[in-house]
Amino acid sequence: MLGMLGFWAGCSLVVKKSGKTADPPPETGTEAQAPTRSPVDAMLVLLMVSLATKIYIFKNFGWGYAMSMDVYFKNLALLQVLLVIAELGIYVLAIAAIEMHFHPGDDFRRILFVVAFTAELFWGALSGMKLPLFRGFLLVAMIASIRKGKLEKRWLAAIVLGFVLIYPISDRYRALLRGGKVDVTGFNSLEQAGDAAVQQTAERESGWRGWLANGYRRTLTRLDLLQLFAVVLSLDAHQLDRLQGDERLWMIPFYPFIPRFMWKSKPVLMRAGKLSLVLGAGSETATALTYPGDLYVDYGVGGMVVGMFLLGVIGQVFTNWITGPYEKRDLFFYTAMFVGLANVMEGEAFPAWSGLIRNVVLVGALTYAIYGGRRARASPRRRPS
Repeated sequence: MLGMLGFWAGCSLVVKKSGKTADPPPETGTEAQAPTRSPVDAMLVLLMVSLATKIYIFKNFGWGYAMSMDVYFKNLALLQVLLVIAELGIYVLAIAAIEMHFHPGDDFRRILFVVAFTAELFWGALSGMKLPLFRGFLLVAMIASIRKGKLEKRWLAAIVLGFVLIYPISDRYRALLRGGKVDVTGFNSLEQAGDAAVQQTAERESGWRGWLANGYRRTLTRLDLLQLFAVVLSLDAHQLDRLQGDERLWMIPFYPFIPRFMWKSKPVLMRAGKLSLVLGAGSETATALTYPGDLYVDYGVGGMVVGMFLLGVIGQVFTNWITGPYEKRDLFFYTAMFVGLANVMEGEAFPAWSGLIRNVVLVGALTYAIYGGRRARASPRRRPS
C-alpha cells in the first residue's frame, strides 16, 4: 500500500493536464503527413539485423529456454550484446503498427506490419517465454488504443486468453527443452517438442475445462506479485545475505554501456536465480523478488517508497509525451519505452533502472534517426466567436 501511494504521488507530481490523447488535430500536421520512405527503410534494415542476430544466437547457443544457463554464463559477454541487438525486432513492430495506423490505406505498410507481428510471435513462441510471446499484442493494443482514443479490448482479451491457453503448454515445453533430449539448435526438433507439449497437455488435462482451469489458476498465480513480496519478507538475515551481489547504485548510469569484455569485474545481475537457490527451486529457474521487494531488501520501507515514487515520476514523464497533440516520433518513443517497462514489477531495482537508462539512449537514438527531431507545433486556431 505504501509503495503504491509513493507511485501515485510520483505520477501526480509531474502529470500534464490536457485534453484527449487520441488523434491530434489537423493543424499539427500529423494527419496531413504524406507517407515517407524513411520509417519503412529503417523498418526493413532493423528487421533484417534482428532476424539475422536471432538466427545466429539460435543456431549457436539455443533460443530462450532452449539455451541452458551454463551456455549463457559461459558466453555472457557476447550474448548480452547480441540479445540487445536481437531485441530490435520489437521496435520494428512498433514502427510498423504506427505506420499502419497513420497511413491505413497503404497496403505495403500493412504487409510489413503482418511480417513484423508474425516474426515477434514466432520467436516468442520458440523461446518458451510468455512475455516475448505476448508483448507484441500489448504493444499493438497500446498503439491502436491511443490512435483511436478508446481502449482496444480485443487485443487485451487476446492477451488474457492467450496466457490461459498457453500456460499449461508452456510448462511442458520448457520441461522438454531442459530435459536434454531435444536438439535445441534445430527448428524441426523444437517444432516436435512443441507438438509433444500440446499432445501431453491434451492427454493429461481433463478436457478443455481442465485445461482452462489449470491455465487460469497458473495465470493468477503469476500475476499475484503479493505472494512473491511475502516470500521476500519471510527471508531471514542469512538468506538475505545470500542474495547480495557486487552491484552498487553508483554503477547504474554507466553499467549498460561498458561491455563485459572491457569491464572484467562487471557484476552479474542474478538475484532472481539466487532466490531460487535459497528457496530450493534449483539453478535452472528464477524467482522474482519483485521491484518493491528488491528495494525493501536493500533499503527498507523508506527505500521502497522512494523507489516507487521515482518509478511513478518517470512513467508519467513518458506518458506526457502523448498527452495532447503528438507526432509519430512521440508515439514511437512512448510505446517503445513502455514495452521496456512492462515487466518492471516482476524485476529488480538495479536492472530496472540501468535498463531504463539504456533504453532511453537506444530508443532516443532510434527515434531521431527514423523520425528526425521534434518539429515546432503550430498554435491552436481560435474558433470565431
